[in-house]
Amino acid sequence: MSIRIRKPGLGATGFSLIEVVLAIGIIAISLVAILGVFPTGLSSARTSINDTRAGALANAVFATIEAQTATFSNINCYGTTLDLSSLTTTDTKTLYVSYPSRTEPTISGDSNLPDWIYTIELKFDNDPAVNAAGTKVGAGKLNKIQMRIRAKSSAEGLVEMFHVLRNRG
Repeated sequence: MSIRIRKPGLGATGFSLIEVVLAIGIIAISLVAILGVFPTGLSSARTSINDTRAGALANAVFATIEAQTATFSNINCYGTTLDLSSLTTTDTKTLYVSYPSRTEPTISGDSNLPDWIYTIELKFDNDPAVNAAGTKVGAGKLNKIQMRIRAKSSAEGLVEMFHVLRNRG
């Protein structure tokens, strides 16, 4: 039985130091490019959460108001009394929203609500135009509500929605 010992040189296998350094460089550049995408993804996720919450909050407020629009008077909207027959475009009501739990918001007209993170600004038009010609039905018949939901952080943006109510009385 004979043992062969190879001499380095021709026919030797393995990676040279230059090949290893190039491979590490390519991997490093790839990792930096991949990590550069993470802030965009996080920002997109934050915006998506904000828009989803704003939609849910708008739905809750609009449903609360809509459920009480039989006569357009003395609607209780989360502790704020609204008389839809008298509110005009110059009247603004503000509600405050906090999330004591991850899924259930607390909405209140009290600005002292602890840890509020959203404001809901309601503006009213008690006699909006019903068509392009500017035809109006009359005060107390229709009410257009403009809602702006803002996050406490100015970086989170603004969501704006409109809702038209009719007097069912």
